[in-house]
Amino acid sequence: MSLRSVLDCIKEEIKKTAKDSYKRRHVVDFLGRIQFKDISALLPKEYFMLHFEPLYAFMKIIEKNNFIYMKNNGYEKLYHLLNRLFEEHEAGKQRLYFSDFVGVMTSNSTELISFSEFKEKQFERNVNQLDFGYKDYSSLKYDVFNPEIPGSSTYLKDAVKLNWRDSIYASNYDRSHRFALLCKWNELENRQDSEWFNVKEFPINDEIKKQFLENYVGFLVHSKTLLDILIEFGNILKFCHSFNSSDGKDEIVYLIFRKDEINSINLNMFLKKENCICINSLMEKCEK
Repeated sequence: MSLRSVLDCIKEEIKKTAKDSYKRRHVVDFLGRIQFKDISALLPKEYFMLHFEPLYAFMKIIEKNNFIYMKNNGYEKLYHLLNRLFEEHEAGKQRLYFSDFVGVMTSNSTELISFSEFKEKQFERNVNQLDFGYKDYSSLKYDVFNPEIPGSSTYLKDAVKLNWRDSIYASNYDRSHRFALLCKWNELENRQDSEWFNVKEFPINDEIKKQFLENYVGFLVHSKTLLDILIEFGNILKFCHSFNSSDGKDEIVYLIFRKDEINSINLNMFLKKENCICINSLMEKCEK
């Protein structure tokens, strides 16, 4: 049985037995006691891979379109709002400077570090000839971008631009270590080098963002945290409009409230939790 089915069953059982007034009186006490499960491994503060970027992660969760929701009080409006919040554009070929990249799409490295640290480590490994042993910049660049290297068809050719942070990631399926080395080498020798990439841009719809910030407040939490909240309250809390889950046990999910249906005391209980990321705060920091 999927997690969604389990949660639906729990909700139905709670609806039969829970008393509204009791639950409402004990919201603050419960939220003060609940252990918000750590999400730092799923959305770390330091990262160089695209899927760790919080708003990008939020966008990918929305795309799953796997909602558990209450059907009253404007769910449809919220649903359509979320599905128009993020946009995607094929921006065509652009010449991008290596110095402008902040990370890569994917890597077999499991280190939760910044792209600056990742680049530095790859350069040190190359100097010590631990992995690559490239003797000059040109041969490295050829290896990263050439489609005709024997046995490889995953040369680097694409890039992703997150407009809300004005940040660029290499959209790769391989060669992350070599690309990081290339960026560091370019930086150290002040080459100001660049290359042509097929660019995909992800902007936020400013009008939809404005509507969301005016009417809703949302949080990114661990799926286990959401399950604990659901087990305690089910469909009793009328300020809870929509939350998303999946079949996985360790997933980032979101919880969204209408501002006019959640009081400041309950809201602050979420805002002060360390393992709870406020979506509104992320949006408010977006580049204009």
